[in-house]
Amino acid sequence: MPKYKKYITLLLLGFSGGAIFVFPYLKYIFYDDVLTSLGIGNADSGLLLTAYSLGCVALYIPGGILADKLSPRISVVASLFAATALTLIFAFFFNFASALVVWFLMAFASGFVFWSAVLKAVRIISEEQDQGLMYGIYYSANGAATAIINYLCLKVFGYSGGGSHGLFMAVLLMAGFTGVSAIALMFFLKGFEKSETKEEDKFKFADLSLVVKNPSVWMVSIIFFCIYAVYTCSSYFTPYLTWLGMSADNSAELSILRINMAMMIASPIGGYLADKVFKSTLKWIMYGSILLAISIVATVMVGGDNLRLTSIISIIPGWLVMSMYGIMFSSFKEINVPVKVSGTAIGFASIISYSPDLFMNTVFGTVLDKYQGADTMTAYKIIFLSLACLAVLSVILSLWVLSRNAVKKNQISERLVNN
Repeated sequence: MPKYKKYITLLLLGFSGGAIFVFPYLKYIFYDDVLTSLGIGNADSGLLLTAYSLGCVALYIPGGILADKLSPRISVVASLFAATALTLIFAFFFNFASALVVWFLMAFASGFVFWSAVLKAVRIISEEQDQGLMYGIYYSANGAATAIINYLCLKVFGYSGGGSHGLFMAVLLMAGFTGVSAIALMFFLKGFEKSETKEEDKFKFADLSLVVKNPSVWMVSIIFFCIYAVYTCSSYFTPYLTWLGMSADNSAELSILRINMAMMIASPIGGYLADKVFKSTLKWIMYGSILLAISIVATVMVGGDNLRLTSIISIIPGWLVMSMYGIMFSSFKEINVPVKVSGTAIGFASIISYSPDLFMNTVFGTVLDKYQGADTMTAYKIIFLSLACLAVLSVILSLWVLSRNAVKKNQISERLVNN
């Protein structure tokens, strides 16, 4: 594949990946507005992501296997059209009951074949030595898309007078972006799979054991769990800053900087650090997780004593976690996962790594509801210190996998010398 086409493909795939996930994570930007418009509480808001995650968990492995057998064009385009339709359904049936159904069905659009197909496509068009950087570029485009879409949605929300009508207009805009992405990729990905997949590299069901029997796949999946848990629950920095006294609009705009802009800039930086500085994705995850735990604790310690400083510190965990989240699947090459089963491996790892959405938002939402009022700070301490503990667990497991890899390399070297 020509170099220019490689980068254009990455950018288009990244944009579509950003567009399709804006709607399921609507509360990241419109947290308070979703609660008010649907007439629900924090726990109910968490249930939406629980419904979405239940569908994803059930579909990750079959979706990964299907992604290894179908063309990326069919998988990606069909998923984007399905996401567009579901977003429009929510817009015109604006209530909590329909929202639960839509969020569950969104798993079929984004967590089924789309997720594994997109990430496998990134690995296929990447050079082995530059996979961290290429995944970083993909997530950079992903972050740029979500930043632009969320910013425009905020503006449309404001221009439409806010409230339920403003949210309705913002959701329509989200549907427009996924629809345009589907149309663009329908033409651009034509013939993509034919030139990239050799016969000997095609997936066979017997190859599933290569994924399941690799203990390192299990360990990195738990590492991904820790990273994703911090990423998905970083949405709680938005209501946290609002509770401390920041305006809802400023807190939402800061969320775009913390999550979307971080994805756009921090992901390629993380890829560069993994490829060129640490020469290992897992090494960067280990050191990055140490800094991540420290930054989360610092946000809690400063608290409301200095709102400006707290708002600045709250950006740091988002940038650190995105520098790792954006490249975590590039670690598959370090643990010797073959390309032909990478879709299945992504699906398998995703069941574990994305399971925080099954319960964490609901649990943390319940904690917030329980400690409303004078004890709200207690709730936020529970939330953020729990995330800091997960970052520490990521450090320990990364060290375990790196040590295991080092032992295996020494054993191989000893065999070569003996032979």
